[in-house]
Amino acid sequence: MSTRSELVRYSDILPILVEWVWNGYIPAGMFSLLDGDPGLGKSTFTADLAARISTGRPMPDGTGGGKPRGVILLSSEDDRGRTIRPRFDAAGADPDRVFTFDIRDSDGSARPPMIVQEDLARLERIIRSNDAAMVVFDPLSAYLPDGLDTNRDANVRRVLYWLAKLAGNTGCAVLGLRHFRKSPSENPQYRGGGSIAFIGAARAAYLMAPDPDDPAGNRRILAPTKMNVGPLPVSLAFRLAVDSPGGYPHLIWEGPTPHTAASLSAIPFKGRRDSERERAVEVLAEVLADGPLPAAEVYRLAGEAGVREHTVDRAKSVLGVRSRRIGRPGGTGAWLWEPPKGANNARRVPTESTGTLREGLAPFEPVAVEEDFPPSAWDAGRESV
Repeated sequence: MSTRSELVRYSDILPILVEWVWNGYIPAGMFSLLDGDPGLGKSTFTADLAARISTGRPMPDGTGGGKPRGVILLSSEDDRGRTIRPRFDAAGADPDRVFTFDIRDSDGSARPPMIVQEDLARLERIIRSNDAAMVVFDPLSAYLPDGLDTNRDANVRRVLYWLAKLAGNTGCAVLGLRHFRKSPSENPQYRGGGSIAFIGAARAAYLMAPDPDDPAGNRRILAPTKMNVGPLPVSLAFRLAVDSPGGYPHLIWEGPTPHTAASLSAIPFKGRRDSERERAVEVLAEVLADGPLPAAEVYRLAGEAGVREHTVDRAKSVLGVRSRRIGRPGGTGAWLWEPPKGANNARRVPTESTGTLREGLAPFEPVAVEEDFPPSAWDAGRESV
């Protein structure tokens, strides 16, 4: 099959203003991510958003509201009748505008949709026919294709490309929920399970954590970890309240909080030195997961993940990484680092490892571009809270 190149001038591309499902927090037509431990209230949070969208009520900060719209919730962890519907009722949602979605195979059996082109094409038609403003994958990992190695950046990017394309084609916000990995990290962008490509693909990302200042343990913090299409919004606090029939919780929002994703992630723990080495082993394993790299590139990628060079050297010994000189004899050369023969380094660490930044190694795949926005840009378009 022959191919040809197509040159596109950006003067022929019309700029599109960013629209929001939740002003400043959840952009429409884009993929967003929410990370947090099980049991914190991530699903209750999405029920609260669904209730506001389906009834046209304002968002927690008072913005938005207006025309009621549809929401599609895909949940693999909760029973629809015993948990999800009562949760929506407690949040005050309009159940006529909240949907779920199954694939009915030729033998009559039902299965959940997967993040593959064929199933997403069906989902796109459902979004358009029901005026859906948001689709939720709870958790995102349950809808990834079978056999996908979530620790390999290239694999994850290829799948999330189609999810981002679905959001862009429909103007619908896509929100994926993800559990924290078990090992701690002081960088909030590395708390979620799997490759860093997950948060790289997200245009907005959040962390949900308990409020360390609440002795009762009922208050939660929604803290932003990333925002590519605007200034980073403020963190918000809420409580889980149980005062509805059946004892299902709903959220009571309490406004801005000084806690940030970085402060919530910076939890001291014992065995700091050992943990640093374990983190370096995880990082180095994923950096080399797709094959050999020059030592300078390894150090650069590890540095982006917050791992120092001497710690990388110790991890190199732990993993048994080999190094060899490349280049012409007598000329300038470089050291190439290679994983041990027959080893799959991505599997020598726990599967909840988050990975590192590898965008520079895949120039033809979607790459996250961080942008800085001065405080004035935020103040100009938003009233003080």
